[in-house]
Amino acid sequence: MYYFNTTSTEDILDLEKSEVSMFDGYITDIRSIVFKAITHCPPALFKIENHITHPPIATQEFVDAVAESGLTGLIFEELT
Repeated sequence: MYYFNTTSTEDILDLEKSEVSMFDGYITDIRSIVFKAITHCPPALFKIENHITHPPIATQEFVDAVAESGLTGLIFEELT
């Protein structure tokens, strides 16, 4: 068995349009998520900046690569 923890973070959460709870500068809860428009290619797996306890975000390319490889045991939920 292995444990994976991504340390990459991205500042992609639109805090004005998302519904979040904050404490001491950190996001403690996300009820509704709205992403900023990004102009760069994010890492395949990353966490939201200031909310590192949230599960990692995966790009569609990563999800597709997992499916094509035949790996099992990973569950992805689409963010809408």
